[in-house]
Amino acid sequence: MMSPRLPANPRSIFPLVLSLLILAFSTACSGSGGPAEVLSSANRKFFSENDYSGALALYERVLQWKGEPAPTDAQRFEAALNALRCRIFTGQTQGVKAELDKIGEAFGNKLTYKNYCTVIGDLEKRKELKAAIDVLIEAGKKFPDYKERFQQEAKKLERLGLSNEDLERLKTLGYL
Repeated sequence: MMSPRLPANPRSIFPLVLSLLILAFSTACSGSGGPAEVLSSANRKFFSENDYSGALALYERVLQWKGEPAPTDAQRFEAALNALRCRIFTGQTQGVKAELDKIGEAFGNKLTYKNYCTVIGDLEKRKELKAAIDVLIEAGKKFPDYKERFQQEAKKLERLGLSNEDLERLKTLGYL
């Protein structure tokens, strides 16, 4: 068996190497990676750079992916949940509970009480207390075994200064 031989003149392979480098660079810069790469970029923007708008665009790209390889259910779930969280951080807090319901319907038991607590915490940070209470109550209905955990979340909300109406609502439901 013969081994491949390099040309006697190394300059003759220069155009080939240059072409390969240009192709590799253009592919890397085009953002045309698969769903895993796009999700990774979105997570970096969200968690490291606090670029919520940029991350949201990438999460939505994963959710609308048409090519191959297709995103896995786990990737789609992560993209859907983090897209919701990005919307919260960009001030788009209307319909958070409805969006969580849609995620729950689409992904079944992947949506856990911890996910609800994370969203409640995000809403607390934005001082969106009414939306946080709505999510808290919904979480309590879906995960009654974790009522004690939701009571802790209600106490955090109480410390942020709830209206009398909201306080009464949480007391009536047994969270305070």
